[in-house]
Amino acid sequence: MENKGQIKIAVIGGGISGLCMTKLLLLKGYDVTLFEAQHRLGGRIKGGAGCGQKIDLGAQWLHQVGDEENSLTSILKEHNEPYTIDEEILECIPAPAIFDDFITYIAQKTFAADQPLSLSIKEYSDDPLLESYMEASLIDMASSADRFSSIEYVKLIDSITPDDYQLVNRTMYEFISSYFSDIPRDRVLLGTPVISIRYAYNHAAIITAKGEEHVFNKVIISVPLSQLQQEKIQFIPALPPEKRAAFQEIGMGTGLKFFLFFKESILDAPSVNNKFAPYYLQKKMGSYFVVISLLMGRFADKYYKDPETYRQEILKEISTLANRDVTSLLENAVFHDWGHEPFIEGTYSFPAPGEGNAREMAAAPVDNTIFFIGEAMNTELEYGFIHGAMDTALKLSREF
Repeated sequence: MENKGQIKIAVIGGGISGLCMTKLLLLKGYDVTLFEAQHRLGGRIKGGAGCGQKIDLGAQWLHQVGDEENSLTSILKEHNEPYTIDEEILECIPAPAIFDDFITYIAQKTFAADQPLSLSIKEYSDDPLLESYMEASLIDMASSADRFSSIEYVKLIDSITPDDYQLVNRTMYEFISSYFSDIPRDRVLLGTPVISIRYAYNHAAIITAKGEEHVFNKVIISVPLSQLQQEKIQFIPALPPEKRAAFQEIGMGTGLKFFLFFKESILDAPSVNNKFAPYYLQKKMGSYFVVISLLMGRFADKYYKDPETYRQEILKEISTLANRDVTSLLENAVFHDWGHEPFIEGTYSFPAPGEGNAREMAAAPVDNTIFFIGEAMNTELEYGFIHGAMDTALKLSREF
């Protein structure tokens, strides 16, 4: 009988999929070591603070379509962790009639070849309202219409706008940290970037940035797609050309999330289709009113050209929406740039034009020794979500 305790497995990347994989394999009795390049766990789930209030600098919302539970909501219910639909986002849901008409059009369209969603939009209408609404709606997919696959968009129509929920009593980072706190600390190597992996069947030698070598039977890669695209880890021998090409064919978003802390209420209602941010949501946190948004796709492109000026324009735009100058009411501003976060350098993946079966190719194991998990490796149209990343770990764990 196989002695699982003698099989050494390395998990590289301590984000949600790496944490989930580590926990599952430890429960099965394997000898597991988790390598994390940063000095913290969580990856794109990260905690922060502003004006004494705890905030999620990264993944905050959990997504669920109707009453269909997923891997994340199932865990929350199992641990009696309450969550509720985000009322502020719910108020943003109403879409212009032309959007519904476009959905009907593209769902029935026959594509000779894949093309950017922006082209499909222009073929249907030159109404700027449709274009601006589509750009705003794609922000949560970490993309923009000119980088998004039309064919994949059709597949995603039913789930492109799932219900958005948030935890009631604590941040997502706090829950995730608590849930995975039972992973023994001696199984985790923080601040330990992996720079190369020499592998053969059922054998892999990991070399860290510290010059240390660790030998395992199997290695599970759970780093963000951006790191694979940039070949931050050297594989010896090199990964198959088709796999390396598949990494490049998948879209990877970049951008940031911001929180503006005001002394008093600024917005009467959420605002969408703005010039400098896709939306502005206001949430009450302690004694502060916090305006939150994401800058991805075209918004991120413009922001990176001149961040300081762009921040000033955001304040001006909010002032216009509030019908008064809100600058003096601003207590604190927290901008977290995921595009420049070390060892992450991006937000999450999206389907690029012509992507085809790239995710299946990217996720395929090599020599039954090197395996790949994470939201970008999700082949069930659940990429970009916390539960989508978890699902890849759950799926792979069943093969061990």
